[in-house]
Formats: sequence, C-alpha cells, structure tokens
Amino acid sequence: MNKKPDTKIKQILQENDDIVVPRNISKGIDETLKSLSNKKTINNKKVIAAASVIIFLSITPLSIKALKDMFYTYIPSTGNIISTDSTIYLLEKTINKKIGSRKVTLKELSYDVKNKMIIVSVEGNGQLPSNEATIKINKYKLKSNTCNITKIYDTSSYASWRGNYFFEYDKKYNEKNVELEFTLDNGNKAIFNCKLSKAKQVNNISELGYSAFNKNIEITAIVDEENNKLYVTLLDNLPKENMVVNYGVSPYPTNYDLDRTIEGIITLKDRDGNISKGKLEEGTDLLTDNRYCIDITNLKKPFTLEIPSINIVIPEGINSSDIVELPIPTNEDKIDINKNIMINNEDEMFMKANPHVNIVSIQREGEYYTIELHYPDNKDREVKMLECVVVPAGNSITTKAENWFEEGLSGNISKDGNRTITFKLPKQNDDKLFIKVLGSEYEIKGPWKIIID
Repeated sequence: MNKKPDTKIKQILQENDDIVVPRNISKGIDETLKSLSNKKTINNKKVIAAASVIIFLSITPLSIKALKDMFYTYIPSTGNIISTDSTIYLLEKTINKKIGSRKVTLKELSYDVKNKMIIVSVEGNGQLPSNEATIKINKYKLKSNTCNITKIYDTSSYASWRGNYFFEYDKKYNEKNVELEFTLDNGNKAIFNCKLSKAKQVNNISELGYSAFNKNIEITAIVDEENNKLYVTLLDNLPKENMVVNYGVSPYPTNYDLDRTIEGIITLKDRDGNISKGKLEEGTDLLTDNRYCIDITNLKKPFTLEIPSINIVIPEGINSSDIVELPIPTNEDKIDINKNIMINNEDEMFMKANPHVNIVSIQREGEYYTIELHYPDNKDREVKMLECVVVPAGNSITTKAENWFEEGLSGNISKDGNRTITFKLPKQNDDKLFIKVLGSEYEIKGPWKIIID
C-alpha cells in the first residue's frame, strides 16, 4: 500500500469515467480560496466563481451520459450523488459527541468495495486533531494513509475544523462494528463505534425522493421529517462533472438575513396556503447550498416546495470569448478600451443568455492591472450571465500549463454596476496583453414546484 489515497482517488477518477460526482468540490479549492482571500478587495461570491473556474479544468459534453449497469448512490452526509457499479456501505446517521470541552461530529464513514477505500468525514471545535486515525473492523486494525483536516475558524475566542481521513481496506465487510479513533488537540481520544449499512442504489435520481421538471432540468428533493422540521436535500440531473449548482438566490441568505427577505429563496407552502421559508441546514457549506431545514409546525400536507431559480458556476472552457488583445498601460495610467466582445455559449443550456461583454478600460498600479467590464442588463431573461472572469491567453502565457494569472483575481462591483477585475501578469510581454473572458456563473429561472405528500 505505497500509493497515497488522494493520489489513488485522482487515478480512479481519470481511469474510470463512470464515476460522476456532480457537486464534489476539490480540496484544491481550499488552497485557491486561501490565496485569493489575501487580496485587498474580495467578494466571497466572486471568489467561489473564480476558484471554480481554475479548479474545474476537465470537462465533458453536457449530454446525458449512458451508464450501462450503473446505479446512483446517495451519500447523505455530503449531499452528493455518485454513479458506480460498486457496492457502497454508509453510516446510517451522523453521530455527535461531547468529549470534555470539545464537540466532535462523525458526519460520514463510507466504504467503497470496488475501490477498496474507506473515507471518514469529521468536524469539531478546538485546534486541529491528530493527522492520523485508526479504524478497527473485526480483528483488523488500520491506520489512515492520509488526511485533509483543515481549520474553519481560528480566533482568540473560538476555533473549529473539518475534514477527512482516508484508509485503504481490501477485506470483506459483513456489517460488523467499526471503531474509529483519533486524538483531539487537548489530548483526549475521540472514539466512535458504529455499523455501516449497504447504501440504497437506484437507476434514476428521481427514485430517491420527490421531483419537478423544468427547462430540461429535473430537481429532486430528498426529505426527512423530525420534530416539526422538514430536512430537504436537493439534487439535480445535470450530468456535468465539477459544475456547482446553487438553488435559489446565490449566495443564499444566512438564516439571520432570511428573516428579512423572501425574494429568490426556497419556500414551502401547505395545502391552506401557509408559507415557511427554507433555511440552510446548520453546518451547510457555502460552496454546496443544497441542504435546507424548514419549520412545518402546524402546516398540513400536501406541501409544495418551490425553487424560484438555480445558479450555476461552470468549468473553464464551456463559455469563452475568442482571444482579445489589449494594450498594457504604463504605471498609474488608464487606457479606455470600449471594445465589445462576445462570449461563445457552447452549451445549449446557456444559449438564451446575453453573450455580449464590453471591455471598458484597463488600468495599471505597479504590478497589478485592473480591467473594467460591463455586460448589458439582462434581468428579464430566463437565462442570464451573472459573472464573468478573465484568464490569460496567447502570448500572455509562459507555459502551456499556465491558465491563470499569478496570485489569481480579485474584484468588486462598482456603483454603476460595472465589473472590475484585478490581476498580476504571469510575465511582461512587450506592450500587449492577451486574454479571454469566460462566462463563469449563470442564473436559470424556474420555478421548480415539488409536491411532497
């Protein structure tokens, strides 16, 4: 077992194109976000779009992929769907523990039989736990091969972490007891005892819950009812790998801000017309807004869950302009460009979006350059481009592998609604700059109305 699981995972994804994880967020995004967050003008929504474009380099056509003898398996803790012919064993329910002053959650423990891999997902408060964990199954004791535990918060008053341990396991599992152990920052042992069950496998995502179909996009709601709360996980039939889908307005309002708005959010209406708002389930990651908690106290079925729109962050290369040549200004200089370009929408799903972008100007401040973009108001369109980003092209690239500006991008929306993007050149190239403008985020209006009886 000389091959690290993270390397093995990448190899599996490359060699087996039957594995599809629509909303899987590469751990590389964490590093990209960290790098981008160092810029002085930053916006989380823009960072997510930019990080997604740089990470999602491998794309396939959006047409539905034929999967012979394949089944969909839902991973409850992540909200992800995988399609595979492998048997998957899963933790039946999240386990929470209080260990001294620490709170620790075992979110998932899954075993992929075909790929001989166990993945453990944990989170808690305090400083980082040990970078090694052990698992006991029957008489076998395993040590984790690698982990990717990272900090979420680290302030003087509060710290927390989240991540995964990876194990290789090539034995038969008979649904026996599994014991997981790792060490917390205060020296206490976190020990979890659990059993795994064979995951439900279906031929169609819609078999997992209640569905609605609109604009050739099917959205399925997997629901769980407990203590007057309806927990909803949303999935869709978009087959594009590495596409990030957000349901409702994006970024979705925090639960505090939700009390003061209703526009663009997910709502649930009961048979008498009473409405309850969809709140993000506690602990839901900003990058994967697909899990919601809805108060159904005194509400009567059937319910109608309404999703007004979806936002899609897409990989690089789907929607791109041709190469654009721009002058490089001298220091502290600004050059007016006023050049109209077109984003080539290669995918049918985005054909109705307004593809026109105007490059207003380019300005230099030391090593950094700022391009101002404007795209026409398309608020009445059923499909509209929300964001675009700039990447180097042609002679602005030092090597074939270089597809991003040094130190990434930062940007904001100015008062007049224009988009400004700041970057650092990968190299100086005489007096010319070559770029492409990519459509990176789109909104598709619904609604999708899902009946829950």
